[in-house]
Amino acid sequence: MLLIASNKENNNQMWACAILRVMHTIAHINNDISIKFFPEIQNQILNRIWESIYVNSEGEKFFW
Repeated sequence: MLLIASNKENNNQMWACAILRVMHTIAHINNDISIKFFPEIQNQILNRIWESIYVNSEGEKFFW
């Protein structure tokens, strides 16, 4: 597939490139670490922000 995609004289070159792009995207989706660990990543980032927010008795939020 790589050889076909790299050969501009091959009539199937564009198709090979398209297939490789799809395969590349699927590989990223299947191995995306952020999807698996999203809740932990989100907590690590947002907890720092929530520590700096004060909520008064009326429910208003303020940064400290």
